[in-house]
Amino acid sequence: MISFKDNSRQLVVIVSTTNWNEYPRFRHQVTRQLKKYYNVLYVEKYCKKTKDEKDGFEIYDDNMIIYRCSYLRQKYRVIYSHIRPYHSLIDYLCRKKIEDLVKLLGNERVFLVNFVYHFSELMKSSVFRKKIYICNDDFTSLLKYPWQKKMYQNYEDKVVRIADICLVHSGYLYDKFRGKNRNIYIMEPGHEFVVEKKNKKINNDDHKIRVCYMGYVDERLNSEWLSEILLQQNMELYFIGPVSDKFEFDSIGKYGKINFIKPLLGCDLYKKMNDMDVFIIPYDLSHPIVKACVPNKLYQYMACGKPIVISNMPQIIGFEDCVISKASDKIDFIKKINKMYCDDSQDKINKRYEIAENNTWDKRGVFLYSIINELLS
Repeated sequence: MISFKDNSRQLVVIVSTTNWNEYPRFRHQVTRQLKKYYNVLYVEKYCKKTKDEKDGFEIYDDNMIIYRCSYLRQKYRVIYSHIRPYHSLIDYLCRKKIEDLVKLLGNERVFLVNFVYHFSELMKSSVFRKKIYICNDDFTSLLKYPWQKKMYQNYEDKVVRIADICLVHSGYLYDKFRGKNRNIYIMEPGHEFVVEKKNKKINNDDHKIRVCYMGYVDERLNSEWLSEILLQQNMELYFIGPVSDKFEFDSIGKYGKINFIKPLLGCDLYKKMNDMDVFIIPYDLSHPIVKACVPNKLYQYMACGKPIVISNMPQIIGFEDCVISKASDKIDFIKKINKMYCDDSQDKINKRYEIAENNTWDKRGVFLYSIINELLS
């Protein structure tokens, strides 16, 4: 019999299309916060599994159980994403399975946290006392065909309208949904590091500037801007994190050496990040998802106290130029990296530390807990 150590705790069902064992993302951090206060059933909805992962239950710890639904093979995923009746059937079967899991766990005080923007079928379920939808990207903007986008926007509209509360990543998403749900809040990402405040190092003219991007290396990155870094005699480029097969490595690798560092977590990640000089987020503004994006890495960067240079991302606002510098093009990008590195000071470093202290995942967890408590009462 699958059960939690303390079955008297409130049960939250979290549904995501993200494998729990992936490199940590927004939904992982939210789940870690919620399991401090509740029992969590984390449902992986048709996620691709490793050879060591099996369908069914896995007891993760005293307060969390993972359930892995059977993976949809590629040809069925294509049908699922293109044909509405098949999509509805698969989602109905998944909904019934989740309802059976809730009954199996024997907890009648259940609420739902749904990360799946097109899983409107689950939002109809009567087994949940309350339902929360969390949206951290403008997912429908990624869809290729107008008819498909219309279909998925319809699913998302239903999810938003049925939810008791919507939590969104950015002002763009807030504006997108506020006409469909009155109870909508912005919850940005945070950081999980134990901050070690350090004094500014004296710049060494013989030392190349270690320019670092941490996170998923994928098609959002502007390859021209990255190539420009490789052409600089006084800079080195570092990537920390997993590399997507969609990343156009060949288009920039010819310009120089990129230092790849394997994905790291926790203290190991924080220590390695503190070896860097300047952090970057050179997202390509033409990529559809960037217009709504507040990257998870933002406050992780802040927690290191180092200068940050980004493209002119519209949702990253309200920061002084000495904290984050926005570049308009690849030439300006290089100028800003040099300037932020050379002009950095202890006062600027302390400002970044202060921002990081106010934007931890623990603080986000308290905020989330207060919203849920108010909702359930």
